[in-house]
Amino acid sequence: MSSSLVSDVKLKKRGKFKVIEIDGQTGKGITKLAAKCFYPNYNFHELDKYPSNKKKKVKGGIKTGNQLDREVQQSVKLQKEYSLPFDSFFCSKEKAERIAKEKSMLVTHKKQLLAAVNDNKRVPYVQGFWKLMRGLQLRPVETQLGVKHETFKLATLLDVVCLDTSTGKYHIIELKTGGEGYYTKANGNMNYPFQDQTNCQANQHQIQLAIEERFFKATFPTRTFESHIMLFDNDGIVVIELKDIFRARIDAALEVMAKRTDRKRKSETSNSEKKTKRTKTL
Repeated sequence: MSSSLVSDVKLKKRGKFKVIEIDGQTGKGITKLAAKCFYPNYNFHELDKYPSNKKKKVKGGIKTGNQLDREVQQSVKLQKEYSLPFDSFFCSKEKAERIAKEKSMLVTHKKQLLAAVNDNKRVPYVQGFWKLMRGLQLRPVETQLGVKHETFKLATLLDVVCLDTSTGKYHIIELKTGGEGYYTKANGNMNYPFQDQTNCQANQHQIQLAIEERFFKATFPTRTFESHIMLFDNDGIVVIELKDIFRARIDAALEVMAKRTDRKRKSETSNSEKKTKRTKTL
């Protein structure tokens, strides 16, 4: 069976922003929409007794989520393009330079490889990611893979998708960073259908992963898969599984998200029509 996953959901740049496109039409992403639907007044900087200064976390070795995604995804693209051994990302500088020469890597790609190898921070993310891939015997095959749900007209991009070549099973990987001291701290409960779950980052990540899993199943119905959160913190990497309670309620959650999106679209259409009428009157 081919490991190729082909999707018509793409990330397109429009001006200063990037938008998700489905069949050439602008789609609705799920991260901000889920926050508006299920996370009431959540601001982890207001939670008690944990450092809120982001610079403190970076100084301690924790990079921002965007940095983590970008660096790991770059390394996956490098590995695929040059068929690099996994240990290329956690070997010596001398060996990495030999590999770059043997593979005739572009200067930019060589710099990316050496940056991963020479990452001396407390938590070297790319090195840790590839060591974990080797340990779990998973092969990353896609980054920023677009998945969608036709019924709800929603889409999202998966951080990394891996393949277990021994079983043919795919593994959806959601990359997360930080969380020290506040990952499970909450400011009350979430909204329906998660009203009995606390409104903390840990559970927010569970909802996000449950949506991604549901969209993967809708986009690639014949593929078998598992889903994981990889949380990078100052102690290394923690692999977190999706809880059944979030998986069981995700269709109800998607209905809530779709209704909110429909209301917004109708409002935007109505406002556009009113504006057109005013223009014609003038």
